[in-house]
Amino acid sequence: MNRQPHIIIADDDDVVRALLVRLLAQMFPVALISPAANGADALALYHQRGADLILSDYHMPLMDGPALTAALRAEGVTIPMVLMSAGSDHAVESLAAGATAFFPKYGAFPELIATVEALLSVRV
Repeated sequence: MNRQPHIIIADDDDVVRALLVRLLAQMFPVALISPAANGADALALYHQRGADLILSDYHMPLMDGPALTAALRAEGVTIPMVLMSAGSDHAVESLAAGATAFFPKYGAFPELIATVEALLSVRV
């Protein structure tokens, strides 16, 4: 990577959000990881600081992952959007909303990390 990327992590579960922040900070030389408790906060963070990638939960209050993805895509934002859910039955809806990838929230961390690494290496 040529520069350190900025990642926004949106998840309403404090424990999962903190785990993802810690995991990604250890795995990648990131300049900034911005946590958000919901899609509306993630959208505001994107408008304030931009981002190279957004990792978002599917189900969140105020604005869920597909709505966040659709809102950014409607603005012409092309950054990778990776959605996750505790249930694996949301992949089709996530991709239809414009997500780059979808992962089950639990148990797919090696695949998630590999995908994030690949997406960031293309972006930065």
